[in-house]
Amino acid sequence: MRRHTCILHVRCRTNYHISFRLQLPIGYFALDCQCHYIYIKVVPLSSSEWQIIQFLSTDPLRADIRNHTILNMSIIPAGEWVFFVQAFWYDNWVLPPFDTVNSRLKMSRQLLEGLAFMHEHGIGHGDIHPGNLLWNHDGTRGNGVSCFVEPGHIAVPFQSTFDVRFAFIDFGFLVRFDPGDTKHLAEPGHCPPDEFAAPEQFRTGEQYDLFALDVYNLGRVLEHELEEATKTESFVCVHSGARSQNRTSNPASNASINCRQQPQSEPQPREHSQPHHHDL
Repeated sequence: MRRHTCILHVRCRTNYHISFRLQLPIGYFALDCQCHYIYIKVVPLSSSEWQIIQFLSTDPLRADIRNHTILNMSIIPAGEWVFFVQAFWYDNWVLPPFDTVNSRLKMSRQLLEGLAFMHEHGIGHGDIHPGNLLWNHDGTRGNGVSCFVEPGHIAVPFQSTFDVRFAFIDFGFLVRFDPGDTKHLAEPGHCPPDEFAAPEQFRTGEQYDLFALDVYNLGRVLEHELEEATKTESFVCVHSGARSQNRTSNPASNASINCRQQPQSEPQPREHSQPHHHDL
């Protein structure tokens, strides 16, 4: 991807002006006035990424519940550049492991629904892997303790304790096809990490169905999450009814699973306040 340079001028409260030389596109972490983490990304106004984000941020598409692309709380044009202000969502969404069958199904449904939504509007992502999928948490519990579970410890309920949502990010390699285009052919502009890439993405100079590549990449992401979960013995969970004497009752009637050795009290997760959308 071509990188650009811009000079950012910031006026401080003391009336001093500070200039930053930025290599773009780039992102920065910051704090808002309520001390919540936010993420600020800068892209050139002429970039295809800006065109895609502008399209996805229109009111009709943003109001669609199937739109699982990251929400921009503010979009700030500044000369030849555009600043996107986003809530800080966490990128490691498989730790702690999913605590219920329902929470894992909710993740899968949202990601599949979000991909179908993009494809319905002629958008191929082109770079789907775990690092480009976020969830609406900052990786800590309410008391600031990390969500990561140390080896040998048992995972406790977490995702099922609040409204977990997932979103696609990183639109630098997105391609928007014309409405009448049914082949969705494009030369892959980028190859995801090897374990998530389709065989075609290792070859250059040829065009492939970008929608098919997206489906393959997302399928590998979901498969990889299940593979990693089954490898970790300390994260083994049992059905809530497994300890009951009647194990022949309908096992599908209760999809939730509880982890062993749950503590009597568990700090509630700290979820970010709902971001609001600014009209373009």
